[in-house]
Amino acid sequence: MSPIDTDNIVSEFIVNTNIILRNNMEDLHIKKVYDEDVSVVDVVPSIATSVMNIVLERRSLGSVQARFEADIIGELWYYHEGISVDTRKNEVMCTAWSICKVLQENATLNGWLASTRAYVRTCTWALRRNSNLLLASARIILVARKQLRITTV
Repeated sequence: MSPIDTDNIVSEFIVNTNIILRNNMEDLHIKKVYDEDVSVVDVVPSIATSVMNIVLERRSLGSVQARFEADIIGELWYYHEGISVDTRKNEVMCTAWSICKVLQENATLNGWLASTRAYVRTCTWALRRNSNLLLASARIILVARKQLRITTV
């Protein structure tokens, strides 16, 4: 599938990451992929993707063009199930690792990254509040370096 280009790196990161996750929903045993972190998770297991930070670094500056590299730091929340006596931390982390592996195997993010690759920085088990319920979850930090050119300097 070809990369989605919206001329907005936040939207492009989310859409292209979620295409990979949606294409692997059955293998990951995921029922829903959210395009935004949500306050109320209505389906589990599910994943929510958002961008939490962008770090820009200027690489060159010419008379008509500037070149930057942007580190897009994405946050993916894997919501496994409501917490109970039957919740197993290792079970949550096994699925979270499978998600990380799929992301690493598709490090171009659907072809969106032409000359760089995304990588998983961290994958951490966590409890996450959802309305009046606690969810057994994992927080995955995905970093993508995107090269940008701005031609109207």
